[in-house]
Amino acid sequence: MFRAYLAMVVAVVAIAVVGGGWLTLGRVDPLLALPGMGWAASILVLLHPRADRTIASVATLLLLLIFAVTCSLLANRLPMVQLLLTGFGSWIAVTTALFLWTRLRRITAKGWGRRAAAAVMAIGLGVLVQWLSWPAVQWMYDPARVGDRSLSVDVLTALPLQSPAGLTDQLAGMAAPDAPVLLSLRQHANVRLIDRVAADRSPAGPLLLLAHPRALPPDQLVAIDAWIRNGGGAVILADGLLSWAPERPIGDPANPPLTSMLGPLLAHWGLELDAPSGLQERHLSVQDMGHKVTMVSPGQLRRVRGGCRVIHQGKMADCRIGQGRAIIVADADLLNQASWLPAVPGDGHGTEANWSASNPHWLLARLDNLAGVSRRPALARPVWVH
Repeated sequence: MFRAYLAMVVAVVAIAVVGGGWLTLGRVDPLLALPGMGWAASILVLLHPRADRTIASVATLLLLLIFAVTCSLLANRLPMVQLLLTGFGSWIAVTTALFLWTRLRRITAKGWGRRAAAAVMAIGLGVLVQWLSWPAVQWMYDPARVGDRSLSVDVLTALPLQSPAGLTDQLAGMAAPDAPVLLSLRQHANVRLIDRVAADRSPAGPLLLLAHPRALPPDQLVAIDAWIRNGGGAVILADGLLSWAPERPIGDPANPPLTSMLGPLLAHWGLELDAPSGLQERHLSVQDMGHKVTMVSPGQLRRVRGGCRVIHQGKMADCRIGQGRAIIVADADLLNQASWLPAVPGDGHGTEANWSASNPHWLLARLDNLAGVSRRPALARPVWVH
């Protein structure tokens, strides 16, 4: 009996660590073990000497205890929603495996026939649970696609976020898709890429995502400043040392600038942006708006004067400018999929179920906050290892 429960626990933990991404993503979400619960339930039922209805309850309580202890020790939190959902899923899986094995034992003789039936049951239940549960797990990590009102965002950037090919090439499969962060943002907002900010831009119009643009002429800087002062909202990514690998040869003017060209605008608001210490590439994560944000070689923001509030040890600033507001981040590499998406899934972006950081959902949360949009949060949140 003990051997059966031990084998089940080892199977669940191994599936979570390897298949569920605990190891590669740096997290211990109980929900990420759910797709492998069919295999673990089959192992328990097949190895238990007296498989009856009580083993489902015992197995569920044992797994909940192990997950709770793991989350408390490694992440310093108890994800109650995930524990309840995983516990319910494990009970269903064990109960189903017990039902199937009881029926199979009645209709098969001992020997190779019963062994074959056991193998078919384990494989079938394992594949079925994985096939049914993984889309559900993905959905639980995704916030509502639509809030209480629509969110519109204009993006001005020099970063390679949009595929340079035309629609015909994309349909023919000859072009790379848009960047995952842009695909993810488009799932929740109306996104438009622009190449300039109109002087008569309405403060009631779309928000502005100013993501490490090229050098802007003075009239554009004046237009951005005036628009925010009149009530506009913006998220501004100004990198002190861009680590994004260029798509073209070094020195090509079509590449994004190595450092932010927004210095005059930031200085006008009373901020200075310094390059990262030592000019070395390093990864750094901060918790903002309830999300883990991973940056690469972020710069350092310093308040010289004005109404900006520097937060996260100089990695961000919250600026009240006239009637408007701007969130300034000393990093633009956070949009690069290399900092938060270990492997690109079929839809091009996935959800937090397969991310190593919450960068796209953090960006969405900041934009929602600026626009005053209320949105149903994701049912499950990542349990990051501290």
